[in-house]
Amino acid sequence: MMNDIPIPEADLSPLPEPVARYLRRCGVVGKRPIQTVRLRQRGTFKMSETSDWAKLTAEQHYTIDPPSFVWRATITPFPLAPVKVVDAFTAGRGLLEAKLFGCFTVARARGPETDRGELLRFMTEIAWFPTAWLSDYISWQAVNARSARVTIRYEDRSVTALVTFDDHDRIVTMEAQRPRIVGAQFSLDPWVTPVWHHTMVNGFEIPLAGQALWRLPAGDFVYFRGEISDLEYDTEASSRRSA
Repeated sequence: MMNDIPIPEADLSPLPEPVARYLRRCGVVGKRPIQTVRLRQRGTFKMSETSDWAKLTAEQHYTIDPPSFVWRATITPFPLAPVKVVDAFTAGRGLLEAKLFGCFTVARARGPETDRGELLRFMTEIAWFPTAWLSDYISWQAVNARSARVTIRYEDRSVTALVTFDDHDRIVTMEAQRPRIVGAQFSLDPWVTPVWHHTMVNGFEIPLAGQALWRLPAGDFVYFRGEISDLEYDTEASSRRSA
């Protein structure tokens, strides 16, 4: 459990050196741990490998202890035909649900694979609230001078990703094996989330833009490109939680 005491330099000493350098650059030392987050996004999304890019807007709320998020997005693949999407990890379980016009369910996923996939999503997005990298449920393992493996263990779930940093100690990509919905089944495939446009926001240097892709035998399938348009920490708005 994270407390409200400013993070001392000593908390970074047990970490692999590239992770410690990254967190120093982010500005976590001397800051109080972030507890809740609210952000807005805008971008584009592909519903499938053969579909066109569709406009996307979203709002997302997080809590850090316990780890949870709810992402509510509107994707418009066709004029006047919005798809409302809820992607979430709450109470230790994941949910993906998409409804045409917000009424007609076109996709829904629950279960162990969804739990794992949504916990992985939460982990990759910690780059936007970096004090959470020091949470008790997270552990790090050194790989080399520019990368490390990070693992979340929460309740009965455990997920791991490879984190890569650039020559300026900024996080640039994360990669993990994530369950991907293929028809009525799941396929375990490499999932990669490159990020860029590192900027000082609310006292922390974080990436504001990025994309998500599946690394498939036929080539990379980039399905999301977006940027953060608004971000708040530990406000009344960021503390709101929805099921």
